[in-house]
Amino acid sequence: MKRLIGSLFKLIFLFIVILGIVFGVAYKFRTKTVPLENFVRQNVMSLIMPDTTGMGAGLDTVLTAEEEIALQIQQRNSELDIRDLSLDSLEQALQIRRDSIDIARQALTDLQTRLTQQEDANLDQLAKFYENMKAQEASDILLQLDDQTVVEILSKMKAREAAKIIEVLDPVRAADIIKRYKRMKKSDQ
Repeated sequence: MKRLIGSLFKLIFLFIVILGIVFGVAYKFRTKTVPLENFVRQNVMSLIMPDTTGMGAGLDTVLTAEEEIALQIQQRNSELDIRDLSLDSLEQALQIRRDSIDIARQALTDLQTRLTQQEDANLDQLAKFYENMKAQEASDILLQLDDQTVVEILSKMKAREAAKIIEVLDPVRAADIIKRYKRMKKSDQ
């Protein structure tokens, strides 16, 4: 039994060695034949295509008019196929960019909405803060702010409290604030 197993291992080893030799020879043969295949391919192409370089003037490469037209059509179709593939890839790249722009635009819109909501919440809180102050103290602080901010704060306040604060303001500034307030209310409608 041991002899049989030993013989079997020897046969398998011999088979592997022979396979290695066959693949090695085939690889060497393949590397030697590739230049020959290129040479044949180039010479066959010179028979099919007209010689424009003048180098093959000794070869008979005359094509009939139909063959020349067919070759030109084939070349043009190949060029158009390549152009179509290029346009398809450019279109895909453009679509990817459009999609990323849409995603960025949506993210910006969401962020703007959140900021606007936060700003409204802050203005509501400020309005309540100024409503709880005395009119003179609130107007002294509001004098330090720009007119647009004052209008936004006053628009969030109860009308009676806002009127008390405007009453204490400088008449010229109060008139400007009232004008802005009216424009803001018209644009909201």
